[in-house]
Amino acid sequence: MRILFLIILAGIFSISIFSQTNEEKILGIWRLAGNNGKISWFLEWTFKDGNFTQIGYPPISQKGKFRVIEEKGVQLKLELFDQDGTFGKEKRQIIILIDEKRKELTIDRKSGFVRKNSDSINETSAEFLKKFGLTIDEKVQVTVIDVEFPKEFINLPWVHYASASSGSGFNLESVKGSSAKIYKFTLVEKNKNQKGEFTKFAFLVFKQNELVGAWWSDSSPSAPNINSFRK
Repeated sequence: MRILFLIILAGIFSISIFSQTNEEKILGIWRLAGNNGKISWFLEWTFKDGNFTQIGYPPISQKGKFRVIEEKGVQLKLELFDQDGTFGKEKRQIIILIDEKRKELTIDRKSGFVRKNSDSINETSAEFLKKFGLTIDEKVQVTVIDVEFPKEFINLPWVHYASASSGSGFNLESVKGSSAKIYKFTLVEKNKNQKGEFTKFAFLVFKQNELVGAWWSDSSPSAPNINSFRK
């Protein structure tokens, strides 16, 4: 009976994998980046719940809704509507090609888009900040900074960061002398922390996708002197 039950479960699991639609396969955040001489550039598309956003550098910012109007094999034709941003408000159409072998998308004639695995980090961050009465402003792009932490927190600003992180229930000891990423989140206007203080920005430290530290600021738009320790 146990073997039969496992076979049935395996069959159900297989069916669920192969029943995923092409529209479901494109959901999430997809990123393409490179360099043009000395200038770095990127394009990023997000598809979720019938809505899309398109951001990039040099600066691009577009948002709206999408629907699939044609499907041929691994090719989807999307209509973008209710738009606002860099490319105006008019409806437009784009083609998306799904390369399951490489796990890549071609979007609007640009190939090589790979899935950006930041959803889980964003969700973890949002849930963590919610405990302190803080809410992330989802309209503002998240800034990610690669940091090489010093071996000892003996100078500012790291003494301050370590102290502030400890007050949030974390200990930055685990990142001393190692690499990590700092995610800077802009908070919605008039957020109050548990002490009733207004705060505008949250800085969350992730090491190997694990949240290991956090602090926030009521005025500074960026962590002071972080650039000194950037890779």
